[in-house]
Amino acid sequence: MIRHRVKEALGRSNNNDDIFKAWNIHKPIMPANKEMDERKVEETDAEISKQISNLYITFDATRLVNKIGSLEKEIARLTKLLQKKAQLEMGKNIVLSDLRSYKYYLDKPIYIYMEKVRTIYITSYYDVNLYAEGDCEEDAIENLCKQIIDYFEILKQESDKLGPVPAKHFMYLKQIVKER
Repeated sequence: MIRHRVKEALGRSNNNDDIFKAWNIHKPIMPANKEMDERKVEETDAEISKQISNLYITFDATRLVNKIGSLEKEIARLTKLLQKKAQLEMGKNIVLSDLRSYKYYLDKPIYIYMEKVRTIYITSYYDVNLYAEGDCEEDAIENLCKQIIDYFEILKQESDKLGPVPAKHFMYLKQIVKER
């Protein structure tokens, strides 16, 4: 219908103003224009929705990045704890320089071995085949020190009746365990 009116205007006159008037008169009531306006509104709404979605996505991404950062820190902390636990379960060498006694002391430091088995700490002094245990590291070390002192005192009292291995242990302990 609009095309028909524009063609009529073209047929009646070669004046561009008449053509323009014919086109503009009908432009506001053109269904195609309404559809275009509605499409523009829809496109604008869609664009606004898209920008809002992008803001939410950006906000969520920022929150996720922050959360990932805090999780990475927590993973690093837990990894260190697990490594320490694994080292304890595998065992470790400890230098012992004191017997924790008022009566005896060590002239030289000795090396003991500690490991954790389930919930118990076990300390070993392989040079004289002594072992002790405790609920924590300190208890296990303290108990081993008592074992060393008790063994040394027994060997000292029975020194004339010792077999070859205990005699060897006594000779060794006499070099490092001293009375105050």
